[in-house]
Amino acid sequence: MAAYRKRNLVTHYDLCIVGAGLIGSAAARHATLAAPRLKVCLIGPKEPKDRHQCKHGIFGAHYDEGRITRLFDKDRIWAELSKRSIERYNEIEVKSGKYYLKVGHGKQYERELRTPEEVSDWYKTEGDKNALKPLLDGLFQFVRGVTPVSTQGDCCVTTHTPTCYPYCDMITPLLGIIVGGNGYAAKSADEIGRMGARMIIAGKWDHDLPQQRFKAKFKVDKNRPVSRL
Repeated sequence: MAAYRKRNLVTHYDLCIVGAGLIGSAAARHATLAAPRLKVCLIGPKEPKDRHQCKHGIFGAHYDEGRITRLFDKDRIWAELSKRSIERYNEIEVKSGKYYLKVGHGKQYERELRTPEEVSDWYKTEGDKNALKPLLDGLFQFVRGVTPVSTQGDCCVTTHTPTCYPYCDMITPLLGIIVGGNGYAAKSADEIGRMGARMIIAGKWDHDLPQQRFKAKFKVDKNRPVSRL
């Protein structure tokens, strides 16, 4: 249980989820659906109105209206995560009357960010400006007869694990993690969040997909103090 203090008032929560992005918000939603009496707290900054002036240095992986989705994947686990999530899109969609086409890229325009400062600086850009025209040209070679109202490029960040799957694991009896989207998690976030919610409520693995695929792996640092958690 965790407590949150505001103006001399203390609110106690049964479950605190740190990270209010796609996976974290999905975990909070499914925790509430699975255990309606559970008091759930979702912690995370709001989407910044102006990223160039944002000083807290914490950003979501994507700030845009579209997602690249597909039901097929060469990997059965990712295909299943995607399929289950897409089937529930209508439960969370907001109808705006607008349609978006999103195109991504492979390794051609990728760059590695090594420090928090590099990540923060990257988020304050609109991405690689040299990538926008080639990507749009490629898109409209396949999608013909469409005149967009507007086009824009933007930046995003993907995190990768050695297993190529998200880490969804209990670290201590009361602490669980869901991290590492590997560039595939946006479209699959609802099922990944549900997986994590079921795990943290049960205190153990509680999903039909194989647990071993999602076990966290840690780098051994002999000079680092051992955690007492």
